[in-house]
Amino acid sequence: HTDAEYLASTQRNQESSVTQFPFLIIDENTKTIFVRSGKHKIDKDLIIPAGYKVIANGEITIDIINNAKIVSYSPFLFSGVEDAPLTIQSSDSTSQGIELLNTVQDVYLDNSITIA
Repeated sequence: HTDAEYLASTQRNQESSVTQFPFLIIDENTKTIFVRSGKHKIDKDLIIPAGYKVIANGEITIDIINNAKIVSYSPFLFSGVEDAPLTIQSSDSTSQGIELLNTVQDVYLDNSITIA
């Protein structure tokens, strides 16, 4: 398979799951998904469809557990500040990671983000 064929088949087989995560605020008018401040667990795969921007800033901790992963077809715009870090971790060391696939816009990850 070519990369394009792989991405197309992968995207077809994965339906959006953003509405299953209450810490995500979806604005259909601006096609933006906001991550609420606070501590959040992802214990099943989070699939983010194409056509959105995913924005997170401030004091946020995302704990990816239970062999879960984040698959996004939309760009991330994540930033934290020194006194309010944005942290992505796996407290049980089972995270399958974050896949950013075929995003049209650049991804922005501010240098104050901690990935543990």
